[in-house]
Amino acid sequence: MIPRLSPNYNIQECLSTMLPASSNNVVKLEYAFCLRTQHQNAIAFRYGRSGLYYLLKALGDGTGKYVVIPAYSCVVVAHAVVEAGYTPIFLDNEVDKLQPSNQAYFDILKEHGPQIAMIVPTHLFGITEDAQELYEYTKQHYPDIFVLQDCAHGFFCKDDNGTTAAHYGDGALFGMNISKLANSVKGGMITIIDDKIAAKVRELHNADLQGGTSKPNMVLQSVIARIYTLAAYFAFKPLFYDLLHWLQKNTKLLSSQTDYYNEDEITLPQDYKGAMCGFEANIGLKSLEKYNQRIAYRQHIAQRYSDLLEAYSNLTPPEYHPGYSWSHYPVLCANIDLKRHIIKALAKSGFEIGEIVDYSIPDMACYKALKYPSCPNALKHAELVINLPLTLAENLDLNIVKTMEARLSKFEKAFSKAMDDFKQP
Repeated sequence: MIPRLSPNYNIQECLSTMLPASSNNVVKLEYAFCLRTQHQNAIAFRYGRSGLYYLLKALGDGTGKYVVIPAYSCVVVAHAVVEAGYTPIFLDNEVDKLQPSNQAYFDILKEHGPQIAMIVPTHLFGITEDAQELYEYTKQHYPDIFVLQDCAHGFFCKDDNGTTAAHYGDGALFGMNISKLANSVKGGMITIIDDKIAAKVRELHNADLQGGTSKPNMVLQSVIARIYTLAAYFAFKPLFYDLLHWLQKNTKLLSSQTDYYNEDEITLPQDYKGAMCGFEANIGLKSLEKYNQRIAYRQHIAQRYSDLLEAYSNLTPPEYHPGYSWSHYPVLCANIDLKRHIIKALAKSGFEIGEIVDYSIPDMACYKALKYPSCPNALKHAELVINLPLTLAENLDLNIVKTMEARLSKFEKAFSKAMDDFKQP
């Protein structure tokens, strides 16, 4: 089974689990993000959502203030907003798009103006949104609103001018768990331009750190991260992934590692106040070293998918742009029967077709309880989206290009057959 995601570890990461790691690696990783984003400050956290939480705390207590986010986004972003004392405003997707239009942001800015503390444009799946127009409009009319580019999926995705999305923000958010384009086993990063805000974020985080960063606990965290790295290296090899996939689909044994939210609760992880350890930062540095090549392979695969899907009117793929970083390749199916058929048929051919962000945040039970109105486009898209595997060149130590092309050819044949075999009920 070719998995839908991969930490992209190689033998270098495996060997590093046997070596000491300096706590200075965290500073080095933060500096690497400063260089990539051209933001003056970068701060590592236990989770990306932790960084958002502390950034919002640094901006104020949240009373009477809103944070504008897409309805179709990772729910942990909304949880961090609520836990920080702010009220989220959810924007629905455009028709046949996976994010809100800039006009939707403009309208909500005009409606609530200075009550809005932050907007969070989101580059979901590594698909770059029109960040420049939104940023320039916001700063012209509402200069005190913090524009945070959510690059947790997109990382250093670019627009058609070759400018990174993070450039058009007062800061940027990055998630760094093993499913991300660059990962530190666990972790997240916030970059911030303003020195005073960044200093306040560090002050609040340092004050909030509890026993989780004491030396014995950080040693344990490092040991667990090393074990996790070795396990992930082998688990995502296609030979071993068959068992992992079966366990995930048929048992609850892996739920603690795969379930990142509870439908009924608005909460943050118990260890959200923790810090990144030196070994995790070391993995993050190694991951960044491979980032450009990894994106190049994904762009090649995405281009092939784009060509393949042109023939099918009942599928809506994203437009291909060379600046997209493609954390996922999302496709909207015309109906749920087609979605289920593709997932089942491709699994038989050895390819895992993913379902990710399969919810609209305001339509979840915990946000319905707060009387949020439904976002029908986001809800529909969440029900109909699939993502095609972009891992065909990953976890390969030799002959990467040759093996990737063979896997691509096999996938294209299997996908075409699955579409030919589909019978509309």
